[in-house]
Amino acid sequence: MRTMLCAAGAILVALSGLSTQAMADVTAIPSTPGKPFKHKPSGIVVSPDLAGLPRDNLSEFDDKQLDVIADFRTPDQREDTTLYIFRNVTGDVSVWFDRIQKTMEASSHVGSVTSVIPAAAFTPAGQPNARGLRAVYASTGTAWISSAAALTSIDGWYVAIRASSQTLTPQQLLARVEQSFAGLKWPKEKNPVQAVQPIAACAKQIAQGPDAEPAAVDGSAILLSAVLPMMRVSTKAETGSKPPRWCRDSYSIPNAGVYRPDESIDSYLIAYQDAGRGIWVSADEISGLLSAGSGSDSQKSYSIDLVDIDHDSGFGDFKTLPSFAQAMWTVEHANPASSTSTWGKKNIDINTDATPQQ
Repeated sequence: MRTMLCAAGAILVALSGLSTQAMADVTAIPSTPGKPFKHKPSGIVVSPDLAGLPRDNLSEFDDKQLDVIADFRTPDQREDTTLYIFRNVTGDVSVWFDRIQKTMEASSHVGSVTSVIPAAAFTPAGQPNARGLRAVYASTGTAWISSAAALTSIDGWYVAIRASSQTLTPQQLLARVEQSFAGLKWPKEKNPVQAVQPIAACAKQIAQGPDAEPAAVDGSAILLSAVLPMMRVSTKAETGSKPPRWCRDSYSIPNAGVYRPDESIDSYLIAYQDAGRGIWVSADEISGLLSAGSGSDSQKSYSIDLVDIDHDSGFGDFKTLPSFAQAMWTVEHANPASSTSTWGKKNIDINTDATPQQ
């Protein structure tokens, strides 16, 4: 089970592990039994059955099909496969597969799980390279005896499959999961995705010092920074640059994890639960440009952004890199300085009264 959180103020509910009740409404998607379902935003077509399991339910966590869930199960409920399609707004396959594994390992839904087939890259059916990760567990303590997960991506979308069985061995369930991808018809790919590898631990942890001091509020910087999420989304797959290699920081947060691109010591992602959302903290690209352009001494500052499935919320700048705890506290307690939609009609809301809080 995964928790969907929509509001900035709700993120710490997940991070503190207080409640796993979904914070967003789940809405049924109209569909015809026995007929394929086409996911409109991505063009992915989903068969009415996956590896022999009939589709039982089709729903979404929003009203734009940016986060879709489809359940496939046998009438006796002994075999269960769930397909997720959700928008890629941050991280990569290695980050979110790690989150899926951590969520499975912490859940009691299928009992106690033990890794049997460790995370490894594979080539999903219909895709040209090893851009997917999969892992399988043995389950004890309930009727379920095996559980598995797999994740891949295409053109700005993640596709995850979670499966559990009361009859199949872990090795047999792995075959079912890989076969399930054959039930998907992929759209023509516009921007090829590179092969992936399971995430590794970062060599060193980012030191956690005192809280960072808020930087001076600059209305122009806030406005331009609010435009950046739109630019990142529109150019994300068009740059042709080599994507970063993410690593996992050793810092422990309940129901979340800290991940860093290319062992960075001045940027990080707090990825919560397993559904693509998180807090992104990094050097503010705009403030340095503005100070340089004005002839003043360039002063690097750092920003905190809450990245949701269809919008980003910016929480102002800080003089030094905020600690992990400060970033989480800010997202829970501070008012966003800006909110930028990254899907559909593009809107930017600026709150000039908002200032970073400690």
